[in-house]
Amino acid sequence: MKNKTITIYELMGLIKDNKAPKKIKIHQEIYEMIGSRYYINKEFTVDNDLFYKITLGYVTLDDTVEIVPEENDEWEDIEKIKLIDTSIEFYDDDKVRHLMNTNAK
Repeated sequence: MKNKTITIYELMGLIKDNKAPKKIKIHQEIYEMIGSRYYINKEFTVDNDLFYKITLGYVTLDDTVEIVPEENDEWEDIEKIKLIDTSIEFYDDDKVRHLMNTNAK
């Protein structure tokens, strides 16, 4: 299945609305969101900042970004469990003695 692609301009709108994806891929590099900025390999340097590359002109607002799906999403792989009737009938001591006496005969 192919990942969803959007433009940098659309990505900036998602960031503004606090709906931005945590990981994106652009120009064969995977960027991870830290704070409100995207960095390569979690390195907080100017050279690894996506928005710095936009200001230098290496990336334009029309470039497409691939949204990398989040790994280990535990809720995605859970299957529905078929419920089994596990009702247990509880007996008091007198009823147990009665059942034991009737089964013994």
